Amino acid sequence: MSASSKKIVLKKLNSHNTIWHPESTLVFKSQKDRLVIGRYVDDELIPLDDDALTLCETWKFKPDESLFEADEDHEKVSEEEQENDESEEEPTTKEPLPKEPTSKEPISKEPTSKEPLPKEPITKEIKSSSKVSENTKSIHSLTNEFTTQVLLEFDLLVEENTSLKSQLEENSASFSELQKKYDDIKKKFDTMKSLFN
Repeated sequence: MSASSKKIVLKKLNSHNTIWHPESTLVFKSQKDRLVIGRYVDDELIPLDDDALTLCETWKFKPDESLFEADEDHEKVSEEEQENDESEEEPTTKEPLPKEPTSKEPISKEPTSKEPLPKEPITKEIKSSSKVSENTKSIHSLTNEFTTQVLLEFDLLVEENTSLKSQLEENSASFSELQKKYDDIKKKFDTMKSLFN
């Protein structure tokens, strides 16, 4: 039976003034805010960790994202403290003079580590520019094909128009001849009719 088809039963956790899900051991922020803040294991509240996130995905609960930001801030602070500790330790290591070449090695490594960083955007720009040039080529070829097709159709229409004009002129000429003959015959008929009256 999958986690989504099970009935979810939440229980009060009086010791922490909140609720929890005993099957998954996930603890929620409060009864109103159904955001996971950690796990309740062996009567201890364990803060939000990878296991809790996996359980959140399994049971389709939402983790409290504000805790991620707090963890990131905490990690940044701890990293800064480590850097400060390292910077405080550096003066003691710089006292012996023979160790200067070793301190130069990290300096030479830093530019090499910084060099690939500008190269990545350049390659991305090259890739994007190649995509743009491919797109431009395809658009250009499509435009050329469309233009040639339109020109062919236009030429056909001009030819057809010319032939229709010549047919119209011929028909007009034959109509005027027939009209003239009709008028002559009608005249003769009218004169003969007047003779019999």
